[in-house]
Amino acid sequence: MTEELELVAKYTDDVVKVYEKGKRPVVTRKDGFVKLYPDTPNHSFVVFLLFAKTYQYGLMICEIDDASIGLLYGVALQISTAKAYMQISKQENEAKQQLYSTLKKLKEKNEVLSFVSSTDELTGLYNRRGFIENAVDSVNNHLGACAAIFFSDLDHLKQINDEFGHQDGDFALMSAASILKETFDSYNREGTVCGRIGGDEYVSFIICKDENETEEIMKQMKERCRIFNEKCDKPYYVEFSTGCFSFICTENYSVAELTNQADASLYEAKKYRRKDIRKKILEKIF
Repeated sequence: MTEELELVAKYTDDVVKVYEKGKRPVVTRKDGFVKLYPDTPNHSFVVFLLFAKTYQYGLMICEIDDASIGLLYGVALQISTAKAYMQISKQENEAKQQLYSTLKKLKEKNEVLSFVSSTDELTGLYNRRGFIENAVDSVNNHLGACAAIFFSDLDHLKQINDEFGHQDGDFALMSAASILKETFDSYNREGTVCGRIGGDEYVSFIICKDENETEEIMKQMKERCRIFNEKCDKPYYVEFSTGCFSFICTENYSVAELTNQADASLYEAKKYRRKDIRKKILEKIF
């Protein structure tokens, strides 16, 4: 049973007094409502319960004649209904806020999971799944446009791992990824996608102005490798062999099949890679 009640409003001598929350007079079981009314004899009050189903919201106390009881009873029911509606609305808003918060957290977790499941942990590029999904979207968004897929292999990764250790192997993989990404990002083309889809395998997708632009992109990749190796103090070269396949974006193309086409052209490029990845300064020492 409630030990205390708060007086929300009162109507006396045609004057309505509404109390702000935090400033409402407190009515206790020991010191009841009597103190709030005129201290004169011959007063009789009727108490109406404000409730909905099993929930009680409060009391309405009125000094009225018998003829007005029915009218005030209807008023009490209206107040109770309004309070019930306010309570339901409040609960709905709280539920909506909770749902919004839950969905927001779920979305954030899904974004993290999606990022993890579509991104290569070592290089930060897309993995095979991420590359194919994004490349497919790009093809569908650029139907009729000229595009190209580049398939690259990091040269002599096994030699780097065997002679210099796997830490240097990871360095070479990350460096190659950075060179590729910088190359393709420099063209500032919508829909460009770069990924690492295997141990030493990279694949890149770009929308081209025309088929001849692929030669320029290949030159840019080689030039960036050259600049990187001149500045890098590692005793080995970070280079990659690249094959390319150009096509027109249509709904009938399979990105996986296009990647295989680029991979097939890679074998010709591998014929021209260095025989030994070690820099000459190291060869003289040995």
